[in-house]
Amino acid sequence: MRILAISHESLLYGAPRSLIFACLHLVQRHKVRVLTHGLGDLVGFARDQGIDIDVMNACDRVPDTRRSRAAYRVEQAWLRVQRRLCKLARLGRVWREARGVDLVYVNTVLHSAPILAARLRGRPIVIHVREAENYLKPRGRALTRLSRMLGRARAVICVSEAVRKLVLEVPGTGLRPEQVHTVHNGIHAGQFRRDPAEGQALRARLGIAPDAPVVAFLGNMRPRKGLDLLMAAAQDLQDAHPDLHYIIGGGSAEDIAAFRAAHVPDTLAPRVHFLGFVQDVRPVLWAGDIFTMLSRVEPFARVNLEASAAGCAVLATRVDGNPEIFAHEDNALLVPSDDIAAIRDGLARLVSDPALRDRLSARAQAVVTERFTMDACHDRIETILTEAAQADRAAP
Repeated sequence: MRILAISHESLLYGAPRSLIFACLHLVQRHKVRVLTHGLGDLVGFARDQGIDIDVMNACDRVPDTRRSRAAYRVEQAWLRVQRRLCKLARLGRVWREARGVDLVYVNTVLHSAPILAARLRGRPIVIHVREAENYLKPRGRALTRLSRMLGRARAVICVSEAVRKLVLEVPGTGLRPEQVHTVHNGIHAGQFRRDPAEGQALRARLGIAPDAPVVAFLGNMRPRKGLDLLMAAAQDLQDAHPDLHYIIGGGSAEDIAAFRAAHVPDTLAPRVHFLGFVQDVRPVLWAGDIFTMLSRVEPFARVNLEASAAGCAVLATRVDGNPEIFAHEDNALLVPSDDIAAIRDGLARLVSDPALRDRLSARAQAVVTERFTMDACHDRIETILTEAAQADRAAP
């Protein structure tokens, strides 16, 4: 089978990273080519793994805010025209690339051009939906656009049951329930087995004592990830736990500076360690005792699985895909979204009770190892893609 896979962007995180992992599985039996939007570290990573990948224009230029108001408006209007022309060119690029393939596999619903191009070319489309409520409940024209995109798919893959429910609630798609599949992300759990020496080495580099409690966070600094909630709870815990440290992986230098200024007071700053983007997240998890996933929306976070496999006790919000991994008091502590008091109390319990941490982390590790394997995830994706392509060939 010849597959054209489309990534919505080229940053090596989350959804694009998951797509490349899936393609590494698919290339063992199929011919796969990847097109991605814009340059980024995903491109080099994919090429290093032997993936055939090429870059399309992201069409994401923005006006220079340093210009005068009049000049800004002129540039804004001109860039609006340029973006439309760019998107037409991108549609044509996918249309040409789709000519020699059996199926187009689109990662996320953030770009409509690849889906329209595949439809115009007459190729079956499988959409992998990795978004949650913030993208799947739009209004007005955006809802019409989303409905048309989903309605053009032969099959839809969702990263959690929570996302599948949202997809089936989108009006006017014409999708039947049997066309919409849940495929949870998976990992190679053995690759995350705790390495105490590596964890202690990172602690030493950051000036953290070997026996100090450490909370780890991995993700971007956008409000949806809830890092601000963690910092608010951390301020409340300063007096009771003055030796508690926080290791934060993710974000650009600009993001970190802005976040630090807004959410990290001087009294807390010496114990909050910002690392920026981290390609290998394992040392961060191995250095941590507790992992926090405090997202306001979270379709299904692979890092939850990685943290569990690494032996961290997890504190997570009870939103979207999180409860499909974790059960409260069984293999994690779950708290309501945006509830700083509950987050503070959950952290205090985990910091103060090593036996609780050990019990939760051992159970989470067992669940992840048994239920969320990379092979099971990718085998299911391959089956869905194959069935979609075969159904197209069998159609009159």
